[in-house]
Amino acid sequence: MKELLSNVLDDILANVPKEKIDERVSLFKRNMHLLSYEVMANPIGVKGIGKYISKDSETSFAKYKKGAPVHVKAAINYNSLIDHWYEGKKYEKISNGTKIKWVYLKENTFGFDAIAFKGHEDPREILELIKNHIDHKKMYEQAMSKKLGMFYKAMHWGGVEDKTTSMNRFF
Repeated sequence: MKELLSNVLDDILANVPKEKIDERVSLFKRNMHLLSYEVMANPIGVKGIGKYISKDSETSFAKYKKGAPVHVKAAINYNSLIDHWYEGKKYEKISNGTKIKWVYLKENTFGFDAIAFKGHEDPREILELIKNHIDHKKMYEQAMSKKLGMFYKAMHWGGVEDKTTSMNRFF
């Protein structure tokens, strides 16, 4: 996604027509589901995990306090699954200062909307959960839509037009 944003910015600076940029963005969006979760994930350092965990949990999964950043929620979810499947043994939990990657998830049996992973020594079950439930559309909206919108707004272009879907309406 970072590469696409860089290419779009380069194209804008090189006076490439909006239609060509729209085509690049639309192609990326249509083929996003083919990208690996590792490419789609947002990298970030995590801190304040203990500050956002709610102590009054009725289930085996930790709950988080209101206002917890999504990447902290994702880390708490990861740690909850480590406790659930491994009782805290075998795999190291995510702690303050850990560099993580996180993704949004579609509906799943745990009810998590996001989950983190470390990118090394992660349990196979968590990686399978991510592979099977990553929400590509929400990842696009979160990472790309706003940033592309800023570029398009600065150029007074409106939104991205996908010619394949707009042309198909007429046929």
